[in-house]
Amino acid sequence: MAIPRVFISSTCYDLKYIRENLKCFIRTLGYEPVLSEEGPIYFDPAMSTQDSCLREVSSC
Repeated sequence: MAIPRVFISSTCYDLKYIRENLKCFIRTLGYEPVLSEEGPIYFDPAMSTQDSCLREVSSC
């Protein structure tokens, strides 16, 4: 069975520590956290950052 993926969506820099805490919490639940500043999220330069993130949400 695949591990559930949880997309953490918020601004990155001002909420850095909250995002880090959420990442750790999600891992304690046995899920895979997905953050835009980590991992293999693909950003298409022809798309806005928002649209790239929304496309990634569909895989979570």
